[in-house]
Amino acid sequence: MLHTGSRQLIFQRPFVYQLAEGEKRAVEGQYVRTAENQVGFSVAAYDTRMPLVIDPVLSYSTYIGGTSDDAGTAIAVDAAGYAYVAGYTYSSNFPLKNPYDRSLGNSDRDVFVTKIDPTGSALVYSTYLGGRNTLDWATGIAVDEAGTLTSPAGPPAAIIP
Repeated sequence: MLHTGSRQLIFQRPFVYQLAEGEKRAVEGQYVRTAENQVGFSVAAYDTRMPLVIDPVLSYSTYIGGTSDDAGTAIAVDAAGYAYVAGYTYSSNFPLKNPYDRSLGNSDRDVFVTKIDPTGSALVYSTYLGGRNTLDWATGIAVDEAGTLTSPAGPPAAIIP
């Protein structure tokens, strides 16, 4: 567990093993803090003649995007584990759910804001945001203790429940 200000980041124990005769043989291992801003690994004795695999456990991974150029440029996670992703998209078929804005702007590039459930398996909402004659982009995203999106710097520029 790492503390970042008032937040904490929890890493699951990595799966450490060696392949022997086609079988994965577990080796005890864990993350360790090696310096103020560094994390490394501690592993028990193992056969140094064979490769050691340190496989970090990924809680979930997902893809969101359409058929054109899309980029996630900011992410925030609330206390309940919901992920909020902002970025820009050129995709007119970007996945939307409960959208505030259903149409890609005249500029062909808009900001998207997407909320993903804690398992990474479902969109809570996903929408376009943007103007008519500009290329819009997101530079940051923040979420407060109540799960309300706010501007990362100062008072809210826009609030999405």
